[in-house]
Amino acid sequence: MNVSILIPKGNLNFTEIESIKSILRAGHEINLVLRAEKSTSRIYKSNKKKTVLRQFLHNDWSYLIKLERRIGERLKPETKDSLGELTSRRYNLLDQIPELNDSEVIEFEPIKLNKYDHDITDSILKKISEKSDVLILIGFNKIIKGNALNCTKFGILSTHPADIYISIEVVRIVF
Repeated sequence: MNVSILIPKGNLNFTEIESIKSILRAGHEINLVLRAEKSTSRIYKSNKKKTVLRQFLHNDWSYLIKLERRIGERLKPETKDSLGELTSRRYNLLDQIPELNDSEVIEFEPIKLNKYDHDITDSILKKISEKSDVLILIGFNKIIKGNALNCTKFGILSTHPADIYISIEVVRIVF
């Protein structure tokens, strides 16, 4: 199967690299790598304290998990969370997976529709539909709307690092 991946610009963490490796191990070809830049058209200004409070009030428990990790590291630095290290260390995609050096790499800026939703330009969508059967979002934490949802034969698969072992397994099962 021909696969395109959409990743954030910059280096990726261990789980994101492993997800991509599992696609290749399954015998699929990644022939298009889309690297999304941060959207420069910010509609909403971010205030970190307000964001943390809002996420806590809306039952986003990821901050509690991070807080628990930090408290544990301060109380017992010798028992630093190895999973936290895996997800915080960043790697260059092409250094870690040299097989992707033959893939076309396109850097682009997603179109911001509103605070959460994004779309992809028609020229990028045309490339995706020509080169792939499925688009996989890895480490790309934005919601895709619009024509992008129908640009490939099998649609879009999005992984999320909330539980890295499930994310890696989902990619293995699908492929």
